[in-house]
Amino acid sequence: MYVLVINCGSSSIKASVLDPSSGRRHQELTIERIGSAQCRALLNDEPMELGPMDHQAALEQMLPRLDLKGLLAVGHRVVHGGHAFSKPTLITDDVIGEIESLIPLAPLHNPVNLTGIRVAMQLVPETPHIAVFDTAFHT
Repeated sequence: MYVLVINCGSSSIKASVLDPSSGRRHQELTIERIGSAQCRALLNDEPMELGPMDHQAALEQMLPRLDLKGLLAVGHRVVHGGHAFSKPTLITDDVIGEIESLIPLAPLHNPVNLTGIRVAMQLVPETPHIAVFDTAFHT
């Protein structure tokens, strides 16, 4: 059993499938230069040229290449949780709505964090998705 961790940045995505008991990485994905013609991925040390695409297209193309069967949970880094979130939080429609309302606090990051959440929830809908907020760390 594994945990998928997703970190969507403003122009990159990092994802790892981890063994939660040891912390060992089972699989690793990095997508760089999102939004440019030089968008590329590195999946388990195998480079791939993707061409121009946004976060959603990159995630839809690359996340299914990871082994997503039997996941215990999916963790999502979210940059800004405002005053609403001070600890890791199970993602629900209400939580998504609250993160959307906080976009003005992190306009480069919260939108792509939400894209990662939405795409992953479509791919593994029966798995709990947890948001982990940078602002919770500072709290």
